[in-house]
Amino acid sequence: MIEQAPDGIGWLIRRVVPLAVVLGILAALLLAWGFRNGPERHWLFSVLEYAPYPVFLLPFLVLVAAAFLAGRVWVLLALAGLIFVATEVMDLEIHMGESGSNRIRVLTFNVKDYLARREPFGLADIANEIARHDPDIFVLQDARSFQQGVIDPTFARGLFGDRETYKFGQYVIASRFPLHDCRNGWISFRDEPHTYATCVVSIPGKDITLVTTHFMTPRSGLAATRFNPIRGMQEWKDNVSDRMTQARLLAADLHALNRPVIVAGDLNSPTASLVVRTLLDTGLRDAFSVAGLGYGYTWGHSLRFRFSFLRIDHILVSREFRVARSFVGHAAGSAHRPVIADLYLSGEAR
Repeated sequence: MIEQAPDGIGWLIRRVVPLAVVLGILAALLLAWGFRNGPERHWLFSVLEYAPYPVFLLPFLVLVAAAFLAGRVWVLLALAGLIFVATEVMDLEIHMGESGSNRIRVLTFNVKDYLARREPFGLADIANEIARHDPDIFVLQDARSFQQGVIDPTFARGLFGDRETYKFGQYVIASRFPLHDCRNGWISFRDEPHTYATCVVSIPGKDITLVTTHFMTPRSGLAATRFNPIRGMQEWKDNVSDRMTQARLLAADLHALNRPVIVAGDLNSPTASLVVRTLLDTGLRDAFSVAGLGYGYTWGHSLRFRFSFLRIDHILVSREFRVARSFVGHAAGSAHRPVIADLYLSGEAR
């Protein structure tokens, strides 16, 4: 207890710990404000958006322990800060989902096939994960190995079953419902060609547009800022600008559509980012933000931390869909976890 400590140490604790708690809470509030305001508006917030969340949690765990030496009020304040970080900053979702009929299960999966092929059972793990969820529609990114003539025909039959498929570049679209008008679209930047894939899916009673895309990775920009923050800042800003360009181009194409839409893929951007918000501003909703439970993190487990800490893979749906449930799959087979959403196409959502 503080009364048993020497006067000098007691004086230090009574002043330093409360100050640290107050500064910690202010820092958490500032971080949450930066994320909600649009992290790309300042390069520092946009970088912190990709930080492993224990970076934010650990200081508050230390503060909670230290606050026991300063008094009950400071313990409660430190705990409040910890809870705030674990919910608001880390984007905790707690939703019951929406009701409807005639469920459609959609899955998106960045399979990173060029890495999976190096593992003895990498492709099999991916196929097993897809089979475990048994989606009516699934889309794959980084899936060039899944093109016809590349993978074993028996493996392909087991993976796709009776689903119709469309394959273009890194993308695969597979559906138990008929596909037509399949094509690629352009989301290029700085004269560097980038594409997305899209098909019209004939669900009984209505046609919908399905889009799968894979935005520019932030990996090189993050590495540049980590090793040389001054020089790397401009590379990171260019990286953010490239993904914003891709989002605006895709959003412009979505605005021209007059049917229900599903956009599913690896956007390489968390939900709070202006990249994702650009797509949401077209009238889409993030399925996990509507009917998810937990954090829904899809990436990070392939790093040395061995746990997922970013939600950068998304299923976005127009308001004609109701979302019954959304969740993420296992980590086996890929550096990304798949995202799954159970949808109802039964009138405009609330």
